[in-house]
Amino acid sequence: MINHHDMRQDAEWAAAQLERGHILAKLSAGDRQQQLREAIACYEAALQVYTREEHPIGWASAQQGLGDALAQLAAAGGRAVNLRRAIACYEAALQIYTHVTHPFEWATVQQKRGNAYLQLPGQPRRLNIERAIMCYQAARRVFTREAYPWEWARLQNNLGIAYAELAGVSQEGERPPFLERALICLQAALEMRTPEAVPLDWAATQLNLGNVYRSLPGRKRQEYLARAIDCYRAALRIYSRGSHPVEWALVQSNLGNAYADCMGPVRCTFLHKAIAAYRAALQVYRREAFPYEWARVQHNLGVALQQLAGQREGLLRQAMRCYQAALQVYRRDSHPEEWAQLQRALGDAWSGLREGNRYRHLRQAMTCYAAALEVYRPESAPTLWAATLQALGRAYRRLPTRGRRRQEALRQALACYDQALQVYRRAVFPCEWAQLQFERGKAYSQLGRDPRSRSGYLEQARNCYRAALRVFYRLQMDRQAAAVDLALSRLQQAQALQFRPHPPHRRS
Repeated sequence: MINHHDMRQDAEWAAAQLERGHILAKLSAGDRQQQLREAIACYEAALQVYTREEHPIGWASAQQGLGDALAQLAAAGGRAVNLRRAIACYEAALQIYTHVTHPFEWATVQQKRGNAYLQLPGQPRRLNIERAIMCYQAARRVFTREAYPWEWARLQNNLGIAYAELAGVSQEGERPPFLERALICLQAALEMRTPEAVPLDWAATQLNLGNVYRSLPGRKRQEYLARAIDCYRAALRIYSRGSHPVEWALVQSNLGNAYADCMGPVRCTFLHKAIAAYRAALQVYRREAFPYEWARVQHNLGVALQQLAGQREGLLRQAMRCYQAALQVYRRDSHPEEWAQLQRALGDAWSGLREGNRYRHLRQAMTCYAAALEVYRPESAPTLWAATLQALGRAYRRLPTRGRRRQEALRQALACYDQALQVYRRAVFPCEWAQLQFERGKAYSQLGRDPRSRSGYLEQARNCYRAALRVFYRLQMDRQAAAVDLALSRLQQAQALQFRPHPPHRRS
């Protein structure tokens, strides 16, 4: 015989567990991770009573709440596992919440499912972003601007982020259309999100809009960067270090990136502004609390300092300290790509040092380049591999040695250049190919200073210079062409001296 009293008590207990889970999941003070774990336990307890057949609405609500708690917990750790579990919970809830029977709940869960797919790390990244976009587009069937203006604006913002993410994982030719869609969505969101009505949402959308403008390529690149800077400055009207320190630091970091990308006659001014923005971000991003953000900003700060340095040894050494700081976080085993980038940058900085022991500095640079080449392989990162080999060859060519050691260093340089030419083909990378030919010409010219083998090397140098000159002229790269032309004229003078007849000796 069925005991309806017990069943009613079980349902009341499950409802209490569900309500307690909702309360715990919404708390903002205290131990957040512990509260989310307790909320998850409450939802799972409710699901022991709520079944899809007997309590469909309670079961769907518990599934949605469990998905929300898991998605929030993902930020603290176990990101992939928790987000996959959250997606499974949302998909379970959608078995009850349909577009027809529960349109608002259905659209809400679709949006949250899209958020989880968008945040899901790992592969297949592009497929997960496309799934997120499909979820957001489904939710727009219910969340229209007329019926639900604020939900519509949130959807537009999230769609803008998703299209920008999709551009980031797409081929170069596919990116502009996705970025244009992202702009349209974010600008639409700002029709509802105003600084007076929802200042924090407005600032978040300005930040996202700035990121999209900063990613746009093309001839109007500098104009897009100026717009990105305007968006970041707008966000800083709301985000202050005192009220929203993490968001403030993120905007400062992105503002620094935008300034660092700006070109033109006042580039030094832009770099000074980039450095100031990065240093502002580091006031919040401490290694102990934000290790990866701290390391990323240290890396970017180092790049800006190095670009500003020129012949100023002090700034170059500051850049090196930034790279070395970032390497404390970015290890080869955990972050191989970032580690290799830092090794390459550190190698460039060592190569740029002029004061002190030049031989030792270049040897340090070569060690860094060799380390980067442990990660950069021709099959996985061909252009990075080739660029690093070119830099390694340049370091060999500049080694201040004499005699046989000098000849061996120059041959090593040529070997690096020849390997890089396997990637830098003239038809695909004409500028890089020409620059390599120019540097090969310099190495051959220096080998030709040995009287025993001068003739052949000088002729090879001349051929390399002429090959580089033809491409630089065709690409209208006047500054590079002038440098090659000067080297070629000096080489021709050396060849003329080589073949000048000696006056006959006179007998006394």
